[in-house]
Amino acid sequence: MSHQMEVTLELTYFNGTAYRKAVLPIEIVIWADAGNTFETARAITAGDQRGFVDILDDPEDYYKVWVENGQTIEMRLSPLTQYRLDFDLYLYNPSLKLVANATEEEIVREPEEICYTAEASGYWYIRVVNSYSSYGWYQLSVNINESETSI
Repeated sequence: MSHQMEVTLELTYFNGTAYRKAVLPIEIVIWADAGNTFETARAITAGDQRGFVDILDDPEDYYKVWVENGQTIEMRLSPLTQYRLDFDLYLYNPSLKLVANATEEEIVREPEEICYTAEASGYWYIRVVNSYSSYGWYQLSVNINESETSI
């Protein structure tokens, strides 16, 4: 479960001649880990998701997004940390059949991208896999667009 907390730090100090007050607002956001299976996939909408994977304890994350027949799903998976990371990106249709993937044989710190036009309405599943590093942060950007033929 995700949580958000807002805290305000107020500090009053004496600078030698007068008292000063510093106010620092802090927002702490803790989000739940994405699911670890198709059954526990986190439901998302279009936009950006940040996630974390650990090759030993949490090597993959699952998301699901509602897509209508004929809409185009565009996904971009980018590493957020500086050291060597390699992620793989997979897209499954509502029947859980793999329809597209973005994987590299070599270790590269480049974003993985998939663009696919849905042939059925329903939840489409996105799987993010840590294929190389011990752990790392990523950003998954998802856009859903109407197909050009339906406009």
